Amino acid sequence: MNYFVWFKFYTSGWGGHELMAVNNIKALLNINTGIYISCTDPFVKNKLIEENPCLADFIVEINSVELDNKNTTEVVVTNSILRLTRHIIDGSLGWHKIFKSYYYAPFWGFEWNDGFLRLFKKYICKFIGLILKIRIIGISPFFFERVGLNCGIVWPNTISRKYCTIRGSETDSLTLINIGRLDFKHKQQDKLIDWFTNFAPRLRCPIEKLIIIGSGKDESKIKNKIFYSKNILLLEWSNEIIIPEKSILVICSKFEGLPLVALEAMASNIPIIYHRECGLDKLLDSCCAFDIINSESVELALNYVNKNWDQIIRSNFSTYSKLHSTDANHKAIINWIQKL
Repeated sequence: MNYFVWFKFYTSGWGGHELMAVNNIKALLNINTGIYISCTDPFVKNKLIEENPCLADFIVEINSVELDNKNTTEVVVTNSILRLTRHIIDGSLGWHKIFKSYYYAPFWGFEWNDGFLRLFKKYICKFIGLILKIRIIGISPFFFERVGLNCGIVWPNTISRKYCTIRGSETDSLTLINIGRLDFKHKQQDKLIDWFTNFAPRLRCPIEKLIIIGSGKDESKIKNKIFYSKNILLLEWSNEIIIPEKSILVICSKFEGLPLVALEAMASNIPIIYHRECGLDKLLDSCCAFDIINSESVELALNYVNKNWDQIIRSNFSTYSKLHSTDANHKAIINWIQKL
């Protein structure tokens, strides 16, 4: 092995951001690249080892000076552009490494809604990318388009699993699926439950049930909210997700990047409807978008999917295969490695 890639996780949680980075670590191992992994937060380190025991032997201390050599390329994983800016200012990344490292940016820009903060972040990104010449790795060319950069490296986000489907009831009823962290402020499952309770029974396309899969800080609130409902189920997070065949994934987050659950659904032939403030607007049919506080827009998206089911499934799978398949991911990473 002539080169090593050192992933440094400057994150404090475990979610899509970290899972995507792990997918790329495994892709690099598949092409015989040397790997080091460091985590600033013990929780992230323990979670990484718990879910990926095969990576335990690659864990090193984040300040391992002996690994600092010209054959080692560092990839810094941070939660946001603002967090990266803070690390640059306080010197925690190491002043001599700032311009030598690569910065993995799965969601910077995708999740920005309109307003002053979006504009502020956009110009920080431009400053970092164009003025400082810091090397940013995005998960899609749309990332650089959204933040206004015409430079950068793309490692297309990909998945490590698909969903299993089982035959549901004999009726034409649909099942709505929501998968992810249980967090009312960000993921808005409370608004989805309210919509389902108040409006789903009146829809032209019959909906049999709503299944919410996940865990998080608002789990007890969801249990209380659905206590008297027979048509809303809350299931624990599992590495193997089994859902009814006639299901639609609902992404209702207040803001969202390019979520892994969406790519998993696209690869599993599960159609998707999504909240408008979402990075999926560049990948999916705009008629599948809705606003969770506008019940009519949710109904329109569901009716559109129900009427165009096969066409949407084919289109989504084609988009996934071209832009975010494992092959697309591996080709991009090999191309990056060859240029180091």
